[in-house]
Amino acid sequence: MTLTAVLQFVDTPDGPFAILAADDGAVLSSGWTDSAERIVERIRPSHRPADIRSGTTDAASVVRDYYAGDLAAIDAVPVRQFGTAGQLAG
Repeated sequence: MTLTAVLQFVDTPDGPFAILAADDGAVLSSGWTDSAERIVERIRPSHRPADIRSGTTDAASVVRDYYAGDLAAIDAVPVRQFGTAGQLAG
């Protein structure tokens, strides 16, 4: 995969929240950690971005909105998931 991604850490009451997002804003991986490696490891090697840089993501403001009480804010976050047809079907 030749995708470039942006990694951002957001301070939350539950600890640091990492967001790895594609250039188009779709979240590739996220979770409560301060480790870039742990966030990248959540993605299958064949789907990992070729280049990751620190920066800001659109999803970070949504995380802040969520913690400010807007629980529906996360519903609008675009995500990019990978898997077999069965896995993606749920």
